[in-house]
Amino acid sequence: MLRNYRRGITVIVLAFVIALFWAGSVSAQAPQGTGPDDTMIPTGQWMKIESGDYHWYAFHFDYDEDRVADPIEIRMYTEPYDVATLTVRNEEQANLWRADGEQAHFGCCTMVDQDKNEDGNPDYAVWAGSLRSSGTYYVVVEHSRDIKAAGMYRFTISREGLTFPTMASVPMTEAAQTAPPAATEPRMVAEEGSGPDLAMVPTGEWTTINAGEYQWYAFSFDYDEDYKTEAIEIRMYTDIFDGATLTVRN
Repeated sequence: MLRNYRRGITVIVLAFVIALFWAGSVSAQAPQGTGPDDTMIPTGQWMKIESGDYHWYAFHFDYDEDRVADPIEIRMYTEPYDVATLTVRNEEQANLWRADGEQAHFGCCTMVDQDKNEDGNPDYAVWAGSLRSSGTYYVVVEHSRDIKAAGMYRFTISREGLTFPTMASVPMTEAAQTAPPAATEPRMVAEEGSGPDLAMVPTGEWTTINAGEYQWYAFSFDYDEDYKTEAIEIRMYTDIFDGATLTVRN
């Protein structure tokens, strides 16, 4: 059985369109995570990883000297606990992979021992660090070479100032338009946003929503009594102004 957070709740944000405000949109090919030019969007949901697989994710970081001391924290949960490792890479290290397949990184999640689960294994792995320049960075999840069977993983990234490339921003190449569908198990991101188990990551970017659609997003909240009086604020902008409504769900 997959492990859940020991504390905190998951809050679901749902947007429902009541008017069609964008016509003739073109669907983009869903990223598959095979490399730095074909990254997936981190959703915080459980993902299956097969033996020998590498799953690439990307995020953009805007450097702010007023917040240079604020670290980025990535937590990864796996089932079984040692089925995968997670590394963080910059554009230079991504170029090494593009050139000759070299697997270089500057950060790696390590297991946390003080919060063991019921079977005595570490509950999660964590990496925390500060970035010193703006740019695109990559998170790569690699299936462990010591385990032959497939496994499951999920990870979360926490810090303001991060944005994630949307599926709509990924250009569809001519080959992608004409290639037949692969005879492999589809990944969970293929129908992102269609329900609470396929929730999207809120990016702050404009997103098209069609008539009759619901789009689900998720975030994780860790309660801290020292900050219990601080309110969460969500602002939604629409064009047209009444083109969608937003609700919050637990």
